[in-house]
Amino acid sequence: MNNENIVNTMFRVGDIVKLKSGGPSMTVKVLKITLYETTKGDIEEGFRGFIACTWFNNLQELKAEVFLQNMLMLAAENDISNKEPTLILNKSI
Repeated sequence: MNNENIVNTMFRVGDIVKLKSGGPSMTVKVLKITLYETTKGDIEEGFRGFIACTWFNNLQELKAEVFLQNMLMLAAENDISNKEPTLILNKSI
């Protein structure tokens, strides 16, 4: 392996992203770091563009997948649900 495929990351762990083609908002969980051998024979690590994301589907099941960063974009703030859960009290006397 060589370092010619090392790229700069556009995202950070914890960022909320979406696929450019659409779909649910996802959380960046891991930036996949790869070990590679330099031309001098040293072993170094670098980011090659793979990002692991997690999200909940419509059934509230946790899902995870790895995507190339070029497939992702930051989610718009109005796409992200930051609402606090509503507490409903049953006041029966």
